[in-house]
Amino acid sequence: MTNQELEFHFKQLLAEYRFTQLADEVSELLNTTQWNKDNLDWRMQCFQFYFEAYQRLADSKNMARIASQMQVIIEDHDSEISAEILCKTLISIATVKISQYEFVEGKQSIDKATELIDSDKFPDLAGKAHILLGSMYYQQGDYEKAEKEYENSLFHFLKSNNAGNIGTSHVYLGMMKFELGNYEDSLKQYRMGELFYIEADNQAGLSSIYNNAGNVYKELADFSSALTSYQKGLDICMKINRKSTMATLFINMGSIQFALEYYENANEYFEQAVKIHDELGNESLVGHCYINLGSSYFMMKDYEQAEIHYNLALKIFSDKDDEVNMMSCYTSIGELLIARSEYEQAFEYLSKALDFFTSKQQYSRRINILHSLGLLFSKYGEADPKKEKALDYLQKAMEAASKEQRKMDMMRIYKSMSGLYAELCSWENAYKAYDMYHSLNDEIVGNTVRNQAETIDRNRRLAEYEKMHQIERAAAVEQKKLLTNLLPHEIAERMLKGENRIADEEESVSIFFSDIIGFTAIAKHCSPVDLLSELDEYFSIYDTLALKHGIEKIKTIGDAYMAVCGIPKKVDDHALRMANFAKDIVKASKEFTFNGKHIEIRIGIHSGPVIAGVIGLQKFAYDLWGDAVNIASRLESTGKPNSIHISNDFLESLTKQMGEQPASVSMGETMLKNRGAMQTYLLQMD
Repeated sequence: MTNQELEFHFKQLLAEYRFTQLADEVSELLNTTQWNKDNLDWRMQCFQFYFEAYQRLADSKNMARIASQMQVIIEDHDSEISAEILCKTLISIATVKISQYEFVEGKQSIDKATELIDSDKFPDLAGKAHILLGSMYYQQGDYEKAEKEYENSLFHFLKSNNAGNIGTSHVYLGMMKFELGNYEDSLKQYRMGELFYIEADNQAGLSSIYNNAGNVYKELADFSSALTSYQKGLDICMKINRKSTMATLFINMGSIQFALEYYENANEYFEQAVKIHDELGNESLVGHCYINLGSSYFMMKDYEQAEIHYNLALKIFSDKDDEVNMMSCYTSIGELLIARSEYEQAFEYLSKALDFFTSKQQYSRRINILHSLGLLFSKYGEADPKKEKALDYLQKAMEAASKEQRKMDMMRIYKSMSGLYAELCSWENAYKAYDMYHSLNDEIVGNTVRNQAETIDRNRRLAEYEKMHQIERAAAVEQKKLLTNLLPHEIAERMLKGENRIADEEESVSIFFSDIIGFTAIAKHCSPVDLLSELDEYFSIYDTLALKHGIEKIKTIGDAYMAVCGIPKKVDDHALRMANFAKDIVKASKEFTFNGKHIEIRIGIHSGPVIAGVIGLQKFAYDLWGDAVNIASRLESTGKPNSIHISNDFLESLTKQMGEQPASVSMGETMLKNRGAMQTYLLQMD
C-alpha cells in the first residue's frame, strides 16, 4: 500500500476502535521500513498513530516509551521535520511529561509547539496545546488558570468546527466547574460535551462524560442518577475495551457502595481499579485507589490495613511531588490518628492540609478537614467543657457543605453535631441535628437507592462469574482443539476424560512411509521460507487424502511422511484403505512441482502388529513401536521411484480384504537393513 492508503487504513482502525491492531501494524511498519530524510515526516506520522493507539487504550507505559523514541528522533532531526508534524509530536511528548508531573519539560514542549504554527491555520493543534496547559494547571491546583486555558481551547476548536474536540473542551470545563463547586454549571458543560461527542460518534468521550456526570450527581447525593450514569459509562467501556475509564468507573461505583456502608463490596471495586491502573502504568491513579481502600479498611476498623494503604498512596504522591494529593493523604491519615487517640499528631496533619487547601482556594476539599477537626476537638479538648472549638469547626464545615450543596457531607456532619450536642446535654439541638441527619439519609440512601446499588453489584458479580466460566469453557475448547490437532481424535477424547497413560496393542495394522527422492539437493536451491512453504503445501495434499481414506497421520520428519491404518480406530479393511491412499499419493506427487520441478517419491507399506501410545508429559505425541514399523521404513528406503513397495504380509492382508489378488510385480528377495532378506512386491497402479 502507498503511504496515503496506509494513512487512510490507520484512520479507519482508529474509527473502528481497533486500537491494538493499529498498534501492532504500525509497530511492524516502523520496524521493517527503511527510514531516511526523504520519508522522515511519514515516519513521525506513523509514530503519531502508534502513540494515539496506546493513548486510546490509556496505556501509559507504552505512551511513555513511544514518546521517548520520538524525542530521540527530534533531537537529531528537528530542523528536517515539517512544522505541523513537529508540533503534533511535541504535543504528544508534552502529554506524557505532564502526566508524569514533569511540568517544566512539558511546558517547554508546549511552548515550542505553539511557536511553530499559526493558530489560525492550525486551530486544532492550538486547541490541544491549551488543553494540555489547562491539565497542567489543574494538576498543580491552579484552577483559575486551568479554566482559562480550557476556554482558550474551546475558542480554537470552534474555529475548526471539530465536534469531537469541541466536546472535549466542554468536558474539561465541566471538570473545572465541578472542582469549584458549581455543580449545575458542571452538568451543563457535560450535556454540551455529550451532544458534540454523539455528533462525532466519540464513544470513549461519552464514557468519560457519563463518569464525570455521575461524580456530580454523587456530590449532590443523587445516588440513583449517579449509578445510572456510571453504568452507562461502564457499558460503553466494556464494549470498546477502554480500560482506564473502566477503572475510574470502578472507583466511583465503589465509592457509592462505600457511602451505603457496603465496605467489602466497595473494596472489590477498588481492587479491580488497582489491577487495571497498575497494568496500564497509571501510578497516580493507583495512589487514589489506595486512599479509597484505606478508607474502606478504616470504616471496617481495620486500622492496620488502613495505615498501610494510606502510606502506600502518600509515597506515590510524595515521589511525584504532588502536593494536592499528598494533602489528601494527610487528611485521611489525620482521621486515622483521631481513631487511635493520637490527637496532637492528628491536629498536625489536618492543620497542614487545611492551610494548603485554603491557600489554593480549594474550599470543597476543606469540608472533610473541618469536619475531622471538629471530631478531633470533641475528644481532644477535654479541658473545654463547652466544646467550643469542636462546635466551631463543625459549624464551619456545615456552612461550606450547605453552600456547595454537598448533601452527603451535610448528612455526616449533622450526625457528628447530634452526638456532640447530646454530650453537652443540649437535647433540643441534638434532636434537630439527628432529625436532619435522618431526613438526608432517607433522601440519599433510601431503600430505592440501596436496591439499585445491590442490583448493580449483583449483576457485576454475575457478569464476572459468567466471564470466568466463559474463559474456562474457551480454555477447554482450545485444549480440545489443540489435542485434536496434535493427536488422533479418539486419543484426544480419552485424554480429555482423564486417561494419563495411553498404550494400545493391535495385532494387524498397515503402516505407511514415504519420502522425496533427492530432497537434499532440491532443498539447496530453496530459501528456508520457500522450502517450508512448499513442504506445507505438499503435505497438505497427504493430509487431505488421509482424511478421505480414513488414514491416521503419525508425523512428518523433514520430507518423510508416516501414517497408519487400523489403530487407534480398529478397521477390518486397513490394507485396502492404505493401498488406495498410496495410489492417490503417487498420482498427486506426479502432478506436484517442488520449486518449479517435478519430484519422485518412494513408498513402503507393511502390515503387522504394533504398540501405539502417547509419549511426553507436556508436548504430547502419538507414536508407533514394533518390528512392523521398522520393516515399513526399510521398504520405503529400498523402493523404486514413484512405486509402492510392499511386503508379503501386506499383500496377503490386501488380498484377503479385496477378495482377490491385487495386481503386483514380485521384487524377489530384498535385503532390508537389520532385517535380512524378505519377499517384496511393487503394487501396481489401477
